[in-house]
Amino acid sequence: MKMLPCSAFLLPLVLTTGRITAAAQPTPSLPQVKTATLVCEESPPYNYEEKGEIVGIASDIIRESFKRAGYGVIFKQFPWARALAMAQGGSVDGIFCLYKTSEREKAFVFSRRFASDTQSFFVLSEAKITFNGHLQGMGAYTIGTVRGYSYGERFDRAVKSGVLGKTEPVSNVDQNIQKLLSKRIDAFIEGSTWGWPN
Repeated sequence: MKMLPCSAFLLPLVLTTGRITAAAQPTPSLPQVKTATLVCEESPPYNYEEKGEIVGIASDIIRESFKRAGYGVIFKQFPWARALAMAQGGSVDGIFCLYKTSEREKAFVFSRRFASDTQSFFVLSEAKITFNGHLQGMGAYTIGTVRGYSYGERFDRAVKSGVLGKTEPVSNVDQNIQKLLSKRIDAFIEGSTWGWPN
């Protein structure tokens, strides 16, 4: 099985890593806040809860960056679609661990590229599915996705144009794993570090 490459970006205020970017609402009041509230979903190893605190590669970098800039940060975890809606609606100061897309650039401010990730199709070991780099070849299969995710412009366009026949969005990666194991989907797409159970 081959993988789909993708890039990640981040915001000057919020650093991230992985498949990921961080973003904030463009608002003049944010720089005057001394503590920012940022949302994410649980995505080990980038952000997860441990002893009641959100930790991980991305959240640790963000926490340290804010500290060095003289700001505090409060992290809150939600299912992805809810976290994205909260950030878009302005009820929080920003979101991290997301792809930069032309659609999201209309709502958020992103920084330069920071890291990258590889998207992979995960299938059962006995499946006869192969990926040759062309999304058309995946059109006959039911692909699991996570509601609100972007898997990069190439995949997103293929879904919108109908090149990928059927996608089934769920709330989180664990649900895709369960659906794959019960053979309710043929494959799911996910960042290579996210496609494994916690």
